[in-house]
Amino acid sequence: MTNEDAGANASVLDEIVSAAARLVRENPVNALTFEAVAEASRLPLGAISALFATPRDIFATILRRRHPLRGRLAVRRGEDAETLWREMEQVFDEYLSPEKLPDVSSIFSLATLIGAVAEAQDPELSAAWAEGFNSILDEMARGQEADPERPEWAAALMHASAAITAAQSAPEERRAAVLAAARAEMSSILAPLAPTPVNRA
Repeated sequence: MTNEDAGANASVLDEIVSAAARLVRENPVNALTFEAVAEASRLPLGAISALFATPRDIFATILRRRHPLRGRLAVRRGEDAETLWREMEQVFDEYLSPEKLPDVSSIFSLATLIGAVAEAQDPELSAAWAEGFNSILDEMARGQEADPERPEWAAALMHASAAITAAQSAPEERRAAVLAAARAEMSSILAPLAPTPVNRA
């Protein structure tokens, strides 16, 4: 494959994922079909099936490429556990800030998605969700001694995501308090996994 071909595929992939992310925000998760994505992206079915085996693969890719946390965590540049940890803390400080709530809410929350996936009762969809969710956990745990399968990572991530959903529903004057409490609780959950220098700080 030439660089030009690779660039074209990347452009098509981005169009597909963008269209699919809009569909997921606006419709039940199990409404994500090749036909729906083709209509939303204005791309031929063949272009979509050439890159994805099933619509569930598209769903997993949405989580990897479009969830705000995954993207922000992925661009961390730390080269040691302590720096990566502090950068992760900064990511969650921003993610759970009242000022960022409108931006974060405009995409989708993991808490909302897991409810939609459970309601769909589709094993393939559940597997796709787990794949995307685990990709975020892997990124959180990057460079750390604590295994990404430690339950504290998932608990902290779901706690943060649930806080976004709760803050959306709360009266405006209470949103900052909801997010601040969630951020403090998240720090407490993750504390046993922190690198030793951070724990001593």
